[in-house]
Amino acid sequence: QVDQLERREAELDLARSELLALNNDKDRLFSILAHDLLGPFNAIIGFSGLLKMRAEHLNPEKIVEAADAINESATGLHQLLASLLEWSKAQMDGASVNFQLIDVDQIVSAVRELFLASARQKNIRIVGEILPVKATTDADMLAAIVRNLVSNAVKFTPSEGEISLNLESDNQWVNIRVADTG
Repeated sequence: QVDQLERREAELDLARSELLALNNDKDRLFSILAHDLLGPFNAIIGFSGLLKMRAEHLNPEKIVEAADAINESATGLHQLLASLLEWSKAQMDGASVNFQLIDVDQIVSAVRELFLASARQKNIRIVGEILPVKATTDADMLAAIVRNLVSNAVKFTPSEGEISLNLESDNQWVNIRVADTG
């Protein structure tokens, strides 16, 4: 009975450790999600606030420009939420990493587009070269990583700054570089 109790105690300790690790993963995921959602919301709030306060003094071209930026941010936010919901459903179904051959350049370009309005709002230019690259990876995880890097770059780059986003491959490695003047 003592041996059995010791085994049960060891099993409980292991289960407790696994639960703590899962809880930490959940906390980290929520932190990433909140971070990824802030950028597009900031652009929507900023441009809609500009329209609210200055619409009567803006020429029609500026109103259309602000409306386009709001639409661009809202569309990007919608895509981000749809991806997150799809990913969360996959996690609940027990799926983990989904390796597949993907066009990395499409993911990097989509993330760039997602943050263009936020960058424009701060007068930040996003420059760089995104070359066509294929790789076997998890598209959702890669997108989350690149979103996090670009979001931080927009957040910490001062007005009139520049973010460089580059994608290249040497046939062995895929290199995604995000650099900023912040």
